[in-house]
Amino acid sequence: MRHLLVLGSLLGSLAFAGVVSAQCAGGYTWNGSECVPANECASNPCGPHATECTERPLGSWVYPGYDCACMLGYGSDGFTCVVANECTRNMDDCVALARCDDPSTAPGDFTCTCPPGYVGNGRSSGSRCTDVDECASGGAICNTNAVCTNTLGSYTCACNAGWTGNGVTCTDVDECTTAGLCGESSTCTNTDGSYACGCVEHYRRVDDVCVDVDECDEGTLTCGANETCTNAVGAAAFCACAEGFSGSAGACTPVCGDGLVVEGETCDDGDTEASDGCDACAVEEGWACTGEPSVCVLTCGDGTVDPSEECDDGEENSDTAPDACRTECRLPFCGDGVVDSGESCDRGDGSSCTSCSSDAGVDVDASTPRDAGAGDAGRSGGGGGCSASGASGLGLAPWCLAMLARRRRRRV
Repeated sequence: MRHLLVLGSLLGSLAFAGVVSAQCAGGYTWNGSECVPANECASNPCGPHATECTERPLGSWVYPGYDCACMLGYGSDGFTCVVANECTRNMDDCVALARCDDPSTAPGDFTCTCPPGYVGNGRSSGSRCTDVDECASGGAICNTNAVCTNTLGSYTCACNAGWTGNGVTCTDVDECTTAGLCGESSTCTNTDGSYACGCVEHYRRVDDVCVDVDECDEGTLTCGANETCTNAVGAAAFCACAEGFSGSAGACTPVCGDGLVVEGETCDDGDTEASDGCDACAVEEGWACTGEPSVCVLTCGDGTVDPSEECDDGEENSDTAPDACRTECRLPFCGDGVVDSGESCDRGDGSSCTSCSSDAGVDVDASTPRDAGAGDAGRSGGGGGCSASGASGLGLAPWCLAMLARRRRRRV
């Protein structure tokens, strides 16, 4: 396996003189007399970071004739152990966020790269890595109905309230599909991203609740006389006849006999019978009615002048005595058949009581003596100055008889 190159036949002819020139094959070295296997690892060619130097077999020898096994983080450059990756050996100045790349074993050729969402050269000795605010810079792709939130190196999109989606795509939510969202008697109107609550007709929203509108209380409906405004929940108010009246709105008339005293009535005793003090819902003469239903009592002759009386002298009431309060509690009047103060005569028929003359043969004379006990009919010569001359077969003039009959009816 050993090779020796002899320089022609000169070697033998010059050997005696000690002048020999030789070249050893790869992996061999000249020891002064011959080529012997070389021990290239002996000089520690792999350097201080090698763990082992291994001679290559002579049969597969290539230059150099050894291989280096290097420590962790080191690698052979073919001759010695050098730093294999400055990044893994922390021999770089990349910031923590940056990625370090070392393309070769050449010193200082590493690169620093900032991650997406950051800008800078990644070196602590340079511009480092600065977060990009995509929301502020316009680099975000959030939906117009979403909110953009910047994060370190990125951003997030979230749909606004009333919208649904992933933030990049947002769809309006129809809140009105939720039953009862706005409450009873309400309406719901969907809007972009929200909704609006209203009320059905005749309701108004108060403190987020629909309440009935009382048109009567608010005075928006005016009713006529003898009518009342009636509120209808959930509907329009209407006018109806007030209590004690019947008919329809605009034509309400009193109901006589229902026990209620309303406009147009002076009493209502709960019936329509006459001669009980309240006849056709009007107080009869000589009576006083109070309350509802009306309670009526006879008052004429009790000595107290009630609202329905002109006078009341109690037992002194008289339909024959001059100037006396009449038994119907009326003041003396011309036509009552009694000649009172200031009267020259009184026929009892409402004719003049100061201009007296003969009528149908009857002598009208205020000077004719009277019979106080017999009333006008019993007066001497007739009543109230009524002369009997020319009388009918009853002894009295027809107009005097008529007067007496009228007087009797009043006393009944």
